[in-house]
Amino acid sequence: HCDVVHQVEAHHYGKNDSSVIYSPAVPLTVKTARYLRAQRSTFEAGLPGPDFPKGPGESKCVGRATPADVKTLLGHRALGLEPFVADLEKRDDPALIKIANDILFDV
Repeated sequence: HCDVVHQVEAHHYGKNDSSVIYSPAVPLTVKTARYLRAQRSTFEAGLPGPDFPKGPGESKCVGRATPADVKTLLGHRALGLEPFVADLEKRDDPALIKIANDILFDV
């Protein structure tokens, strides 16, 4: 699905759909924060993610997932719906967290 972090193979030589890898954990970087900002807006609209072919996606589907369906703070953060918080015990980089939040929330 376009609403989770994933990667499509760089080169596809087959005749059918390409392979997609879904990543359950992704390091927070400036690049992933920028992607997450774009992915968040497409998720909210029910559209395919920024690196998928364009089209209506699930935007017209009744009962599709929306931000209201995400019930946990961790889930909200994973989808870029809530700011990240540095955990110094886990050696998070507070400066990177600030940059990511600035990207995500146009601060």
